[in-house]
Amino acid sequence: AKAPRPVEGLDELDGLFASLASKSRDIRTTAAEHLCTIMEKRSRKLPAAKFEKFSSAVTGRIIDMINGSSSNGKMGGIIAIGMMTEILSAREKMVVRIATCFHRIFEQSTDPNVLELAARALGHLTRHGSGLCVEIVNDEVGVAFRWLGNAKFAERRLPAVLLLREFARNTPTLFNIHVQKFLTHVWVALGDRSEAVRYRAREALSACMDDIAKRKLRWRQQCYERIYETARGGMLKFDRSSLTHGSLLAVGELLDKAREFMVKQFTDTAELVLRTVNHASASKHQYIRHAVIHLLPRLALISPNRFSKQYLRTGVEYVIASLRNNTAARPVCFRSLGMLAKAVGPEIVPFLGTIISLITEGLQLRSKSQSWESALTCLTMVAQSLGATELDEYADELIDSMFLNELNKQMVDALAQLVKTTPHKLLRVQDRLLLCISDILAPRATMLQSKEKKNIYESPATFTLN
Repeated sequence: AKAPRPVEGLDELDGLFASLASKSRDIRTTAAEHLCTIMEKRSRKLPAAKFEKFSSAVTGRIIDMINGSSSNGKMGGIIAIGMMTEILSAREKMVVRIATCFHRIFEQSTDPNVLELAARALGHLTRHGSGLCVEIVNDEVGVAFRWLGNAKFAERRLPAVLLLREFARNTPTLFNIHVQKFLTHVWVALGDRSEAVRYRAREALSACMDDIAKRKLRWRQQCYERIYETARGGMLKFDRSSLTHGSLLAVGELLDKAREFMVKQFTDTAELVLRTVNHASASKHQYIRHAVIHLLPRLALISPNRFSKQYLRTGVEYVIASLRNNTAARPVCFRSLGMLAKAVGPEIVPFLGTIISLITEGLQLRSKSQSWESALTCLTMVAQSLGATELDEYADELIDSMFLNELNKQMVDALAQLVKTTPHKLLRVQDRLLLCISDILAPRATMLQSKEKKNIYESPATFTLN
């Protein structure tokens, strides 16, 4: 039998295929971009039959990489497919090959990075694809529901929610018929023992709610009520901390994407969240504490007046205690305090002294922790929410603390907001900035002067004696 004739131009791409399997993510991404560019150019220049043969050969090489044993090769190949979806999606045979290849990944792989990339690539493919993609979406959604609905497929919950998330994002019209079933099955993943699965399930719920928000009011309300009642029940199951956490994540999505609905549930939600804070078996888990700290400012945004009157003290004291007692929680706590200040405005003033003290401490810890940037973010938000009267007595201390570290854009932004709130401090900030810039430039100036002196001594004489 005759050997198949080599595809013209394929050998020239060997270097790119090798780079797709590189250990470096940047090299893999760059190689995928170059390969996509080549495919786009050849799709315009080659006759249809020649390009069909060329693209089929390229896709075959990529699929071989994805099916191989190298994790880097798998990721590089998937990235390349993801970038070429607009080119490949019009060719049904290729779409079937790619979908089959990806399905094998979802069935077998345990690498979260590979699964994430494959789900995104398949989502993009179905978004750009033809009528065949309807069948692919329905089949894969059915598989995802089967994995979530049967405990023996517990290890497949991550690919299941990744697939559901990507179809909800990329093909909402196709996914719409599956929404009610999704709202049943997603709770399996939201209560999973793995934090990664719970967070991906939250993302899937968020994508689904984007679609729900576009539907008719009555149906929308029914969906929101269903999500809320299930989350409410989950928050009360303190013996299942993973489900309590997943329920808090779901409430967060409702607060972000169903605000009008959640205004009516405000008191009940606030009471449930704070009950979670006070329950020892739930609050001992860091992921639950973080979820509560994230929720407090979002609750405040829903109803600032009621939150300020009923829950502000309890909420602020909880965040402050968490910030003091848990170094790992500092970034989320600083952000929460800043967002609370923006939500309630001057109502934060009774706690301002303590908050400023914590910010000042955070600004002095850059070499020891990652709290410096989050402290700056908090300061910026606090300054945005208050006026000169409230901040004036703290401004000098804050300015001095900020200049303990080197200059960067985030620091400049925080200084700009502080000066906007307390304009009479502008001259002081400008003086400190000039001093800081002089210190930065001084070593360079010294180096240049030394170089000039060296050149004078080493260069040949350019004058003569008379």
